Amino acid sequence: MTSIVASEAHFRKRCQETGLSDRGLAAVIASGYSNLGQLAFASGQPGQPLNEADFQRFGQNVLGGLATMADMSTLKRLVFEGQTMLLAQLRDQVVNPDAASTRKLPAVERSTKMQNLKARLAGVVIEKALEPSYALLDAVAQQWESKQLAYLSPEKCTSREWEITMSKTAKQLSIDTDKLLVKSEQSVPDQQVSTEMQVYEALRRRGIALAFTDSLSWEVHERYLQRLFQHLRNDAPEGYTKTTL
Repeated sequence: MTSIVASEAHFRKRCQETGLSDRGLAAVIASGYSNLGQLAFASGQPGQPLNEADFQRFGQNVLGGLATMADMSTLKRLVFEGQTMLLAQLRDQVVNPDAASTRKLPAVERSTKMQNLKARLAGVVIEKALEPSYALLDAVAQQWESKQLAYLSPEKCTSREWEITMSKTAKQLSIDTDKLLVKSEQSVPDQQVSTEMQVYEALRRRGIALAFTDSLSWEVHERYLQRLFQHLRNDAPEGYTKTTL
């Protein structure tokens, strides 16, 4: 899925948090820069000190003749952040080639995409039992990132409500180059899916998670579920047993 470096939502949030004015943000977006990864190569290149003269020309071109000193310094900070984070991500990809399969969604990216999905799926109330857990969203996003499709069984399709109530946090030791680190790992137990309704809700959550990552449209997944559960309503031919869960 989208990393922090490539996240437009995270970029807009950082622009606001660092104090870039609305006019400055609009100018940066209008110039074609929508994430920190793009900004990392806007002036100079990662790993090398910024040339002041080159940056001043870049800043004037992007922010215009009415650029304030505050916006110029904030833009310089954002360029530095982009270069630093990009180098850190590239290093992580070299040290840990499987990072894409374990990377979690940035909180702001997850929140923004979920808001957009709720607006897109008018009439579908994505709350309580129908709201996918963060663990489920991360699992589907990791499949998309690694381009490897894996089966998600109903009990793994947990709800956010279940995750908040039942999740457990454990501390684990890990080795990072020459350092021994203690990391907190959060685990979500499988959710109960013993009844037809529980299985139906779990699979709908999976459909929402797939739509969240644009892996599969919500409408297609809903038609699949309707056809699947229609077998439970069909009468069995004489001499045969009715279809069960």
